[in-house]
Amino acid sequence: NGFMVYNPVRYPHFVKLLERLDVESVETTMSFAVSIPGEVRFEGSFPSGFFADKKNLFSIRYWKFLLGILKLRKAAKQKLQQQTDAEETLSAFLRRNEIHSDVAQWFLYPMLSAIWSVKDSTKAGDFPALATFTFMDNHQLLSQKQPRWRTVKGGSMQYVTKIEAYLKEQGSEILLNAPVTLVRRLVDHVEIESNGTVENFDYV
Repeated sequence: NGFMVYNPVRYPHFVKLLERLDVESVETTMSFAVSIPGEVRFEGSFPSGFFADKKNLFSIRYWKFLLGILKLRKAAKQKLQQQTDAEETLSAFLRRNEIHSDVAQWFLYPMLSAIWSVKDSTKAGDFPALATFTFMDNHQLLSQKQPRWRTVKGGSMQYVTKIEAYLKEQGSEILLNAPVTLVRRLVDHVEIESNGTVENFDYV
C-alpha cells in the first residue's frame, strides 16, 4: 500500500515523483459525513450537505453546533499564529476556548478519526492541538473552501511497483517484514534497528 489521494498545491514533491515515474492521476473528490443515531446526521458540503436532514433546520442545538465550528476554526487559526504550547491536547484546547462538546463529538473527532483511521473517535482528543491544526490548515480543513483532489489511476501499486523496480535496478536491497524498533540520529548518519540488527543509513 502507498499514498493515494493528494492535492497538487500541498504535495508538489509527490506530483514530481508521479511525473518522473510516468504514473497517471485523475481528479477525485473528498467527502465527509457523520451519522450518530438519535443525535445528528449531516454531510460536509455547505449548505446542502449540512442540511440534508431537514430537521436540522429547526434545531437550535444544531445551529449552535454550526456556530461552534466557526468558533473552532477561528481559535485554531489564532493558535497557529501564536505557535504556543505545542504539548496542549485537542481536548484541553477545546475546554480552554469553551468550544461546545458537540463540535468535538459531531465534527472534529469524527473527521480526524476518518483521516487517520482511529477506531475510537474520542481518542482524537489526545492529539496535540498545534500539530493537528497545522495539518488541517495545510489541507484547507479550517475553511469551507476545499482544494482540488487527485488520486492515482489504478491505485498506489502503480508507483510502488515502479519504485521497487528502480531500486532493484540500482542494486538496492529492499527489506520486507522488517519492523523498525529504534531510530538513532547521529552526527553523520542514522542508525536503525530492525529484527535485532542495527544498520547505518545516510538519511531517514
